[in-house]
Amino acid sequence: MTVPDVPQLQKNSYNPSSCISYIRSRRSDLTEPWGTPKNFAQTHTLHTEPWVGKVVILKEGPVWHVALVESIEGDTMTVSESNYIAGKYGTRTLPLNYALIVGYW
Repeated sequence: MTVPDVPQLQKNSYNPSSCISYIRSRRSDLTEPWGTPKNFAQTHTLHTEPWVGKVVILKEGPVWHVALVESIEGDTMTVSESNYIAGKYGTRTLPLNYALIVGYW
């Protein structure tokens, strides 16, 4: 799979290729400080059901990871994300019962 380079993202206090910068560029309503995805998940009430446009928090990597739910079909969802592969953005399809899903915001 070829994943294109990270696009020019909205300026914020995070690394421009970080997963949080990508989410903030797509969801401008998420303005509060996050810290890391792990910190955010531990300090906020998360939903257990996905829906299009929500942020999925994943227990991937030492500080966890966030992606945006783009579509849901059957028992899978397609997410868009940045920095799942270092410095790249793209999409992938995950099962709804993926063991590393922490919740949705």
